[in-house]
Amino acid sequence: MNELIKVLGTSMCAVAVIILLRQTKSDIAVIVALAAAIMITAFALSRVAGPIAELCASASQSISGEYMSALLKALAVCCVGGIAVDVCRDAGEGAIASRVELACRAELCVIAVPLAADILSLARSLII
Repeated sequence: MNELIKVLGTSMCAVAVIILLRQTKSDIAVIVALAAAIMITAFALSRVAGPIAELCASASQSISGEYMSALLKALAVCCVGGIAVDVCRDAGEGAIASRVELACRAELCVIAVPLAADILSLARSLII
């Protein structure tokens, strides 16, 4: 929790600096914003890396490993896609952001179809 408070404080300071820089040096403000975004993303990824690795290790030893793997892939698509969409929108590229969202949705469908096929197969076996 203390680390999160430090990140939140740092991000508020970065926002204040960016607002001040936008008035005089807008090109430097973009660089500061990008650096802050990279640092915050790195922090978030470092915090979840351990628990996700534990979850993957325990899931691979169970019967539901394939389903857990698909769930983690879907979660990764959502997180990474969300970051990419936000970056595109912040850069003023709404059309590209919309296409990134579409690509993420398509990838989620690719991940979900094998699971849906397994569920239908299981349902058929229970009926027959």
